[in-house]
Amino acid sequence: MLKRVFVISLVLVFGLLFVACGNESTSTDNSATPTQKEDPNAIELSVDNYSKYLNVSELIYCNSSPFEGGHAVAVGGYGVKVPGGSALYLGDQFDCIARVSGASTNFNYNDVIIRFKCFGSYEELNDLKGTSNGRKAFDCEVVVECNIAGEGKAKETIIMPSGKYTHESYIDSLWEVVSVSGNITPS
Repeated sequence: MLKRVFVISLVLVFGLLFVACGNESTSTDNSATPTQKEDPNAIELSVDNYSKYLNVSELIYCNSSPFEGGHAVAVGGYGVKVPGGSALYLGDQFDCIARVSGASTNFNYNDVIIRFKCFGSYEELNDLKGTSNGRKAFDCEVVVECNIAGEGKAKETIIMPSGKYTHESYIDSLWEVVSVSGNITPS
């Protein structure tokens, strides 16, 4: 009789253990990832509000390294080398550069991407004596991806046709922010 009570007790204990642990999955399927909750304090960035949270600067830089022998390039009366003075050097390409920085260290900048359109015109010079070939139009897209601190920089290079040159002072440009994506959260 004592053996029967002992066996029945063991069966009940094991039965309760199986029932209590019956909903646990032993599967190693990782295909279903838990959804991450959005930060309720996140601020989505857009073309309308980015300027409150990001500092943006654009510039045109002409790659005008001095030509062989350091000769001055006379263009429209400018660039004549004088003792102790400087000369105007022409470049065969120029960069459209955009820089972005976070306006505050109180935020984390998450997946922030800003797309710029840079367009305008430049005076195309045929030779190093400054003979003009007229104004030429250009446009390009510059995409800046920011790090967690909101810092980022990107450039697009406009390459002149062979034997053609320009100078920064002969380039007129306009910039437009086309799109802004990502968000910021308090740090």
